[in-house]
Amino acid sequence: MQPIRVFLMYDCSLLCEGVRAVLAKDQGLEVIGESCDAIDTVARCMDRPPDILILDIGVPGDLFSVLRPLKQNKPTIHFLALMNGIARTRIRDAAEFGVHGFICNDTTPKQLYQAITAVHSGCLFVGSSIGQEMLEMVRSLPDPTFRSSDERYNTLTERERTVFAMLAEGKNNKEIAYNLGISRKTVETHHQRIVKKLRIKDSVGLVRYAVSIGLINLDHPSECFDRE
Repeated sequence: MQPIRVFLMYDCSLLCEGVRAVLAKDQGLEVIGESCDAIDTVARCMDRPPDILILDIGVPGDLFSVLRPLKQNKPTIHFLALMNGIARTRIRDAAEFGVHGFICNDTTPKQLYQAITAVHSGCLFVGSSIGQEMLEMVRSLPDPTFRSSDERYNTLTERERTVFAMLAEGKNNKEIAYNLGISRKTVETHHQRIVKKLRIKDSVGLVRYAVSIGLINLDHPSECFDRE
């Protein structure tokens, strides 16, 4: 069996060395590269794609805009965020981008291995030291790879899809505003645009539509979700 190939992107070289040392102890893992720069990471991972890209989401700059070409051109790469005291807006951006694992920098080697294994298999992993608030926020976001054959859904912007998924799960405008870190008025504007584009006037209709296109599953809402 081939080892899981891992690339590390960290702003702190000391922390990167510590993660690399931990991973080197597992024969089922192979660290194929590391970088402290997002642009360099994209170039190197384009040339030699890893299975898992472990990210320090505290790296300065517009991180996810830089990484987006990598996600679009190398869709087999899974992203795992190691973080410490990151602002909730940054975590939201990571979740919307499609990061499928969230653990803190003080995690144990065992938890790190569990996170890598879960993310590699395509599951969402949220570490046990991460608060319930963030857990709910991440779970509320739609799968960024989801596509529908229904053209109405495909007319929604990325942010409108996020708001739509949360509306379909029963959240009101106030809750959505709090979870996404935006104003209630902004959510209401998104809500109005969603209703207009989907041509659905009530909440029940939104839920039925979300189920009909496969965006949510009422029978198994938490499939493929791990929490250590």
